[in-house]
Amino acid sequence: MSLRTTGILAAAALVAGACGGKSGDGPSGPSTPTHNFTAFVFYDENGNGAADPPEVVKIPNATVSIAGVTARTDGTGRAALTGVKAGQQTLTITPDSLPPYFTAASVPLTVPTVGDVAVPVQLPLGIAIVKNKYMAFGDSISFGTYEEPLQALLRAHFGTAQVVDEGVSGTRSDAGARRVADSLAYARPAYTLILYGTNDWNEQSCKDDRFPCYTIESLRSMIREAKFIGSLPILGTIPPVNVGFNEQAPAEREEWVKRMNEEIKKLARAEGVVVADIHKAMSSAPSPRALYIDYVHPNSQGISVIAQEFFKAITQRQPAS
Repeated sequence: MSLRTTGILAAAALVAGACGGKSGDGPSGPSTPTHNFTAFVFYDENGNGAADPPEVVKIPNATVSIAGVTARTDGTGRAALTGVKAGQQTLTITPDSLPPYFTAASVPLTVPTVGDVAVPVQLPLGIAIVKNKYMAFGDSISFGTYEEPLQALLRAHFGTAQVVDEGVSGTRSDAGARRVADSLAYARPAYTLILYGTNDWNEQSCKDDRFPCYTIESLRSMIREAKFIGSLPILGTIPPVNVGFNEQAPAEREEWVKRMNEEIKKLARAEGVVVADIHKAMSSAPSPRALYIDYVHPNSQGISVIAQEFFKAITQRQPAS
């Protein structure tokens, strides 16, 4: 081989090496830097996008995502996001991970960022509504019963809550429909917890071929009155009967309750409201009869089950039906 040929081959080899030659040879390009930060999901009561000092409600268990990185908020409403690429990014919340009725918008931000990133969520409430206030509305099962344990659960979860008692013993759902507007005007609650229908069984017209008599339309009226002022309805199913306790708790009464609850669930779907399935929760207890003091009224254990079910309905989004 001539010196000229040898020189050309050597030069070609040098060029190939400089250009990378074989795959994997030579240094790789610079990697995109990543950063860690914390997102803080909170209830933005005044809608200004900032976590103001009076806004103490945090949102646990919300799924936060940005640039392919996902995390879930803890009990303080904070989610640790690690390994997020630098640059202009958009932070989102998975809607189904928020409690019912809450909504969130996307948050644009530049990574890296300083401090917690505030992520506001909101509720569609009327302008005269008292934030974080819940009204227990019903008959004797809602009169001085589950309000305090529910309030304790909500305060531990969200950070603050006030549950007020607007139950009236012995009333039927038609009476509830007539008085709900006054109770709403007085309490102005963010949430209206409706638990009516137990006493409707005592009306003969509700047991004959006119079923479901006035119950469903009365509940519909309560729901729409709450919506009218911008309060969020939670509709409870009728608790089960303590069958066999006395003559007021025959098996046919429990069958009536089950039929009525199917109508109540249909009503909730039609009106787009959340259901607290009290009947299912109490019926599924290990010893349902241990939840009562008589034929329909719950004892402290039964009251705890009702409080837990309303708490679940308020804080956990239900699967789409």
